[in-house]
Amino acid sequence: MLINKSNFFSYTQSHKFIQLSSLRSCIATVNVQIKDLHLHQERQCLPSFLSKSERMKEISSLKNKISENLSLIEKTVHSFEMFPVSKEMKQNLKEYFTFELQGLLYKFRETQQSFLNKMSNNEIFQSFEEDVPAQTQVSSMHETKSTIFQVTTMLMELKMAVTAQTFKIDRIEFYLTNVNENMKKTNKELLQLPRKGVYFKNRIIYFLLFIVIVLMILSLIKVSKYRKSI
Repeated sequence: MLINKSNFFSYTQSHKFIQLSSLRSCIATVNVQIKDLHLHQERQCLPSFLSKSERMKEISSLKNKISENLSLIEKTVHSFEMFPVSKEMKQNLKEYFTFELQGLLYKFRETQQSFLNKMSNNEIFQSFEEDVPAQTQVSSMHETKSTIFQVTTMLMELKMAVTAQTFKIDRIEFYLTNVNENMKKTNKELLQLPRKGVYFKNRIIYFLLFIVIVLMILSLIKVSKYRKSI
C-alpha cells in the first residue's frame, strides 16, 4: 500500500505541536493547582464550619491530582525522543521542560513544608486515643508527618538528580555522535584526495602525450617537405 509522505509528515508535525500545547497547558494547570493547594492549606489552619477531616480530604485529593499531572509531564518530556526533529532540538526541549518540571516540584515541596510548619505551630493535629496527652500526640504526629515529608523530598531530589544526570549523558552522547559524523566526513574527503590527485595527474600526462604526438607529426611533415625540396 502506498503512503503519502507529505501527509505523514504534516500529521507528525501537527501531532508534535498538539503534544507541546497540551504539555504547556498541563504545566499551567499544575501551577494553578499548587496555588489552590496553598489556599486550602491556609484555610485548614483557620476556624471553619467544615470539619477538619473534610478539608483534609480536599487537600489530599488536590495533592493526588498534582502528583498525577507531574507524572504526566515527566512522561511527555521523555516522549520527546519520538519527535521527528533534530537531536539538538530534542535536547533543547528536554532541558527547557525539565527546568519547568523542577520548578513545579520545588513549589509543591515548599507548599507542603509551609503547611507542616503551620500545623506544628498551631497544634492542629487531632489525637488518636483519648488516654494519651494532647501534647504528646501532637509531637508524635508532627514527627511522623515530618519523616514522611523528608523521605518524599529525598526521593523527589534523587529523581531530579537522576534526570539531570541522564540529560547530561544524553548531551555527551550527542556531542560524541557529532564528532563521529565529522570524523567520517573528514575520512571520506581524505580518501577522495588521492583519487582527485590521480585524476589530475592522468590529465596532465594525456595532455603532454598529445603535445608530443603533435610535435612528432609536425616533424614528419617537415622532413617530408625537406625531402621533396631536394
